[in-house]
Amino acid sequence: HHRHRYNHYHPSHFQEFISTPKNWPSIVLSSRGVSGGDIGRPMVEGASVEEIFGAPGIGKILPLRVRWKCRQAVEATDDAPGCLDVVAPEGLRGVAKNCRMQFEFASDGEGGCNVKMEIGYDPTTPLATAAAPLLRLDSQIALKLLLKRALPRSLLGP
Repeated sequence: HHRHRYNHYHPSHFQEFISTPKNWPSIVLSSRGVSGGDIGRPMVEGASVEEIFGAPGIGKILPLRVRWKCRQAVEATDDAPGCLDVVAPEGLRGVAKNCRMQFEFASDGEGGCNVKMEIGYDPTTPLATAAAPLLRLDSQIALKLLLKRALPRSLLGP
């Protein structure tokens, strides 16, 4: 799992941004788009969306689709962490199954937010097993670089 701290962002505002599927392509290099459901609002328990993945240049030729379903969404408060847990039991057809993304959003006690992210899947092919380091790198780039650039300044706390 990955942990990262974001100064000056309240956990609930941060959680709202991450939980809104239309924001995913701006923070994940391999995400090419999201459709279905209300992608402009934070996911709630039971909601589902389809995310399209692919490497730059080939994502439109050979798109990989995952149907995510929100298993749990609890809003963060000053006193208690929030979470987002989304699963895709079918995963990527012929590549991986039982895909999961879990996020925890907690106050750092200083006006910022600590984020913990865990991702996982069961590989069904040698290619999926070999891709694990790339998936970890994609996640690290998302949390450490792209997310900071994508976050709207309007989410900054006082």
